Amino acid sequence: MKKIIFATGNENKMVEIRMILADCGYEIVSQKQAGIDIDVVEDGTTFEENAIIKATAISKCPEAAGCVVLADDSGLEVDYLDKAPGIYSARYEGVDTPYSIKNQLIIDRVADAKGD
Repeated sequence: MKKIIFATGNENKMVEIRMILADCGYEIVSQKQAGIDIDVVEDGTTFEENAIIKATAISKCPEAAGCVVLADDSGLEVDYLDKAPGIYSARYEGVDTPYSIKNQLIIDRVADAKGD
């Protein structure tokens, strides 16, 4: 069976990806499940650039030979905050900051927003 390696270590994302691609006829595995243990520096300036960086890095690993490699990057963009946190969503206000605090900070920062 042909294999798709998804460039992520996020198991929750893998559940979603497997549901989306369930009927594609490929085995869907994470980079870890494919035996790829590298940390990819996501230093792009857009979600698209970061996804390309991840997919390219994983595709160069010997374990990816003959496989399709896919990647994504996502986050929250708030117009009122000039698209922040954007590509920094996971690291917004610190890597170890709980999402409950991050979310409350965003809510507090948009409290004065007006409009439709």
